[in-house]
Amino acid sequence: MSLKKEEVLDELSHHLFSIRKCSCVGRYTCKLMSGMFASFLLYSIPRCFIIDSFSHSVVYDGKNTWDVGNGFVLRNYKYPNKDVPSPELIPQFSKWFDPLIFKKNYSDEKLSTARKNITIKELKNLGITTE
Repeated sequence: MSLKKEEVLDELSHHLFSIRKCSCVGRYTCKLMSGMFASFLLYSIPRCFIIDSFSHSVVYDGKNTWDVGNGFVLRNYKYPNKDVPSPELIPQFSKWFDPLIFKKNYSDEKLSTARKNITIKELKNLGITTE
């Protein structure tokens, strides 16, 4: 089963908001959101990466950085590079966007610190197995 990224976001949104009843106040941490989104994203693409720093976690699809926990995607950008583009809000998660948190997490100081010590986890969809 292959899903488009829009369908992946809809599916994750459904699980969080309809099934789990997640609210803005009780949202998940960026590390949990990155893991959940990356898992769902593998229905759309064969591999993706979770990039963790000490203070932040995002998903990189080989072209764009997805900060689903904060409600946006950074097109043609790999965290924690300099020259951060303007965030593009993800409709299903835009209620979590806070410009102050964006400025904090993507400030020159935070990105410089992140570049010194990051962990990159590659996730691959190896196909369906049957037993």
